[in-house]
Amino acid sequence: MNNYKKLGVSALAGTLASLTAMQAANAGAIDVSGSIDLSYVGRDSDETTGNPLGMSKDFQMGGSGEMDNGYSWSYFANYADGTAGLTSITSAAFTINMDTIGSLTVSQGSGSAVSAIDDITPSAYEESWDGLSQGLNLVGGVNSGTVLRYAMPELPLGTKVVLAYNPDPGASNQADGGSAAGTNAYGAGMDMSITTGLGIDGLTLGAGYAEIEVLDGKTTSSTYSGDIDEMVGYVKYAAGPVTFGYFQSYESTGLRAAASVDAYESDGFGISFAVNDNMSISYAEVENTKLFGTVGQTDVTMETEGLGLSYNLGGASLLIQHNESNRTWTSASATSDENTEVRLKMAF
Repeated sequence: MNNYKKLGVSALAGTLASLTAMQAANAGAIDVSGSIDLSYVGRDSDETTGNPLGMSKDFQMGGSGEMDNGYSWSYFANYADGTAGLTSITSAAFTINMDTIGSLTVSQGSGSAVSAIDDITPSAYEESWDGLSQGLNLVGGVNSGTVLRYAMPELPLGTKVVLAYNPDPGASNQADGGSAAGTNAYGAGMDMSITTGLGIDGLTLGAGYAEIEVLDGKTTSSTYSGDIDEMVGYVKYAAGPVTFGYFQSYESTGLRAAASVDAYESDGFGISFAVNDNMSISYAEVENTKLFGTVGQTDVTMETEGLGLSYNLGGASLLIQHNESNRTWTSASATSDENTEVRLKMAF
């Protein structure tokens, strides 16, 4: 009996070894990339700066492979500094490329169709509102939570169509085997974008639309009066070393109360100039307006403007930006804000 047991164990071990070898042969490669960023931040004189020196600890892990039917897949997870300087996953996505059918992506924090084009103003570093104490309220589509994103195969004239669906916008990024609850008032949401160059070199036109279902917007006593709608459109044109971009966006909040914001309206432009192969500079402005639409309520506009510079040092990049805003949403007075950042970025 002992010999039979030994024989069975040996056979099982051999089978497992064969399966492991087959799995290894069909498995895709795993790549690790990232960067070390050293930064200096300067704020307003009336703000508490503390220690202005910082260092990021970011890296990305990615994998890819192929299936027997000719489809391919890829995966990535970004790890970056989180709360109290601890490393956390900031975004992740799994994509199946289905050849002529298009690609399907399960996304957590890597963007929906609309959020990917919320502000397309060209920049040598970051957007004009980056690092300011109060950010703008731009369109975000259904990006919050786990999103299904489908990209159609490229159409004539460089036209691309992307669709995204979120069963419960506002939910957290849930791991497998569970479910995450979002905002109780929300149902499902979807958004889409279309971009095209019309066959013209350097030109890109784009538009996007999002709708999030509101479940409790059917009674006169509810917080919402209807669904949430978002729209965005832009034009970008590159000619030689110069790139220009302009966008407009609109978000209907669906809120019912007279004192609530009815909508947010935004428009912005930016221009970048490649001085040479190593150096680029940029300038951008964005206006973001709260629209109340109620007698006695005054619309409020926040304006941001930003200067950026990037310089390639070979194995590193020097990045500089200076951003300003004319007010904050949370202050009754028009409180301005400034942020200057110098960053040395070394990628690996």
